[in-house]
Amino acid sequence: DEDLVRLAVAKDGYTLKFASSRLQNHKETCKLAVQNSGTAYIFVSEELKYDTELLSIAVDTYNLSIHHAPEPLRDYRSIVLKAVQRYGMALAYASPRLQSDHEVVRFALNNIPYSFFYANDQLKQDKAFVLSCLPISTRIYIYLHPDLKIDSCIVETVLQIDASSLIHAPLSVLENSHYL
Repeated sequence: DEDLVRLAVAKDGYTLKFASSRLQNHKETCKLAVQNSGTAYIFVSEELKYDTELLSIAVDTYNLSIHHAPEPLRDYRSIVLKAVQRYGMALAYASPRLQSDHEVVRFALNNIPYSFFYANDQLKQDKAFVLSCLPISTRIYIYLHPDLKIDSCIVETVLQIDASSLIHAPLSVLENSHYL
């Protein structure tokens, strides 16, 4: 009975898993499910996984819904921004283009500094960008390009903010008396 399924998914979105494939392809039923629990996004039909509205709702209630999204939706900036604001590590599932987007990466860093690991390698080599991110967290130092790890401006900025992040510095930095 469709009404019974709709009541069930409205109370527990995960029950969408047990619904018929027809109801897993019914937008309103799926919308009720993901509003209750973003994990229900896993069980929506492949066709409805491309629905940006459903994914956006799912991201509101389950941080990693983006992980289950088709590749094209991982490139929707507004959805990815929402995902990384809620859980920075969602950056891992963003498209390469958005892993290179300064604002998206900053939002991820503001949430979880270690999400910088998933930033595009070019950003990890961009001195100006790195300098703008260090005040958010010096913990990103561990993920920097090796050339930036020995850059005096980067090292001095990290020292001013939180020297403990230099525990991951190359020996040439740790042994340099200039920084003592």
